[in-house]
Amino acid sequence: MSDPTNDALFTVSPTGLPVATFSTAVHGALVPRGVTIGPSGDVYVADDGNETLYAFAPSGALQGTISLSHFGSFNPQGLAWDGTNMRVPDPGEDVLFAVAPGGLPVVTFSTADHGSLVPRGVTVGPDGDVFVADDGNDTLYTFSSEGALRDSTSLSHFGAFNPQ
Repeated sequence: MSDPTNDALFTVSPTGLPVATFSTAVHGALVPRGVTIGPSGDVYVADDGNETLYAFAPSGALQGTISLSHFGSFNPQGLAWDGTNMRVPDPGEDVLFAVAPGGLPVVTFSTADHGSLVPRGVTVGPDGDVFVADDGNDTLYTFSSEGALRDSTSLSHFGAFNPQ
């Protein structure tokens, strides 16, 4: 779990107790927003503060970084591993990137084409579908891995809601 206010990552047990905490600030990560676990167990963090993805070992040791600055103005919020690439939504540009392990964009599609205004949260289903939480209009979108809209579900019945 990421804590952008305290520049930290937390590991929480299934019972909800903190297991481990480490600071991302010592590695330069200023605003950790999204976090996911890669296939080798490394922890990937999307840093909203300086357009960078960080890879940490489970111990907290920095494994490497991927600059996202070549994507243009970038504001990474969520992060999900699809088995091959990392999926990173950018709510400032209304796009979803698939970033290869070396940092190159693989698939980019605009969520604005489908009405999504502020894509923040992202996860990938077992079949490869990409689920995007839209903070702009309280909607959950389902896209194919290539960006075709499969479904959308309004989350407005939850009341005041900012899905991430």
